[in-house]
Amino acid sequence: MTNTMTSIEKKEQMFELYTDDLRFLGAEIPYLHWGITNDGEIYLLWDKINDNVDNHHLQYSNLYRTKLDEFVNYFNLIHRITDEDL
Repeated sequence: MTNTMTSIEKKEQMFELYTDDLRFLGAEIPYLHWGITNDGEIYLLWDKINDNVDNHHLQYSNLYRTKLDEFVNYFNLIHRITDEDL
């Protein structure tokens, strides 16, 4: 029995490695709660992210929300999963 990863599992792993690499290089990326759709699109779970931030830091978190959404959208764009991959 071979242990092959699906395209979605590969994308999940790539996203985790991508964020880890950026943090290693000095990017200020907070811990992200995220999910992936059935068609392979990464999305952020902002309600869970904001639950982990106290009121003092919520404003700080909101300042980065747009940038983090752009980061995830860019990742989805360059790591598109096609119908053939699903």
